[in-house]
Amino acid sequence: MFDLAELSGDLMANPLWQLPVLGLLFVIFGLVPGFIGYRWHAKRLKEEEFTLKCTVVADCRRQAIRSASNNNFDGNILIAAL
Repeated sequence: MFDLAELSGDLMANPLWQLPVLGLLFVIFGLVPGFIGYRWHAKRLKEEEFTLKCTVVADCRRQAIRSASNNNFDGNILIAAL
């Protein structure tokens, strides 16, 4: 913890290091979960034995839920119009 405090103090004293460190933090905490998060979520659902029922394309979440849960669903892929 003290090392982290010392490092942050050094960054404040030397502004040339602030931009690269902020860029690195953006990649680690922003882009990586953004691109890999879907895979993490899918893996977790498979571990809990969920199966893919259908793929729905919709304008909003409410429309997608309504399309996927309508009574005419017969196991085929159901695609809502955009």
